[in-house]
Amino acid sequence: SKPIARFIGTNASNARVTRARSVTSITAPRAEIPRWFEDGEYGLIRFVFGRTRTTRWRALRADGTDAVDDFGRHRAMILTQTRTSRQRLLRERHVDGAFSPEVHVFHEWCAGWWHRWGDGRTVLSDRALELVAWRLLDAAGERWPSLAAIPDPVEAGALVAAVDQRAEGAGVELTDPELRSAVHALRAAVDRGGRGIRRTGALRGMQERLARGVGVPKVEALVVDDLVGLTPLEGAVLASLCRACSAQGADVVVTTPSGRDRGGAEVVALIGVEVPEGRRSLRAFAGSAAVRQAAMALVETGEADLVVATADGLVEVAP
Repeated sequence: SKPIARFIGTNASNARVTRARSVTSITAPRAEIPRWFEDGEYGLIRFVFGRTRTTRWRALRADGTDAVDDFGRHRAMILTQTRTSRQRLLRERHVDGAFSPEVHVFHEWCAGWWHRWGDGRTVLSDRALELVAWRLLDAAGERWPSLAAIPDPVEAGALVAAVDQRAEGAGVELTDPELRSAVHALRAAVDRGGRGIRRTGALRGMQERLARGVGVPKVEALVVDDLVGLTPLEGAVLASLCRACSAQGADVVVTTPSGRDRGGAEVVALIGVEVPEGRRSLRAFAGSAAVRQAAMALVETGEADLVVATADGLVEVAP
């Protein structure tokens, strides 16, 4: 495959990483690197930035990630954002005489993963969780007078369910005591039922199981294609998936858009979790904040590289 040009920084606090094609040797303070990362062979993790999807995939194809083996099988399993993008990737990755590539919608793949590897409880849909909240408010509405004052009880239940999912997905604590009490009561009601689980609860369970090596995809390579709008919890699940696949020896590539090619400077402007205040030119990339957060969680420990897809191939940049 094409060699990757390197621009390694001199920051002594960062791990110095020497990459081979699919095996990496590492020299770093022991405390900075997870224990499993030091043992045996593991795959290469790269977060690939590029101006367009075409640029990113062209660089991956030249690097050998998007390749077909002698038996007509695609090396990579691909996770993407929507069913429309899945259909497009199936068309673009089609090779005459080869098997169809394995392409999944990220959220649907997570739901299927939990169905197979979870604890047996069914993930409740948004509507189902709203109905649980509505029955809770209907039975004990006097505990939350502000919610009981909403004329439509179904709307009140939908509000509590939405706040529950958004607060846990973002990892924030509710400040309103009444709303916090209602959300905690909703979570307890779902747990008492024993047959269903909230979507955020399933994501946390998935994160914990992947960290133990449960249900890791048996693939040569994993490509995560332009996920946007992820919550911080979903970003943490993505980071766990990258670690788990790398521990199995698979190469991992996570692609995300960036601005026009400026020799790596466009990536440095995007590696923060939030878009800098006043940078109007970067607002279009706000949806990839969770992916960038997952990237930095792995880059800071030396487990992953930041790479820019250019016309000349893949070029690594130092954060």
